[in-house]
Amino acid sequence: MATLRLTLQSNKASQALIAATVRNEETLELFLCEVKRVGLHVEEMALDDVRERHFVDMHGSQPDSEASQVKIYKIS
Repeated sequence: MATLRLTLQSNKASQALIAATVRNEETLELFLCEVKRVGLHVEEMALDDVRERHFVDMHGSQPDSEASQVKIYKIS
């Protein structure tokens, strides 16, 4: 987390996109809390928005399947 914070804080316009395959909600929540604890802003992005604006190949993904639930977060 420290590396991500240093990288993003060195340029206020910087953003990171993080993809997370959700297997354990508690682990995901710990990650999101840590992002906020170090003073970064985190926002969950809609998968449709990510597909339209970024080079993301979602071929074969099954967003309704719990086994393959993917969330995208923008961190700044």
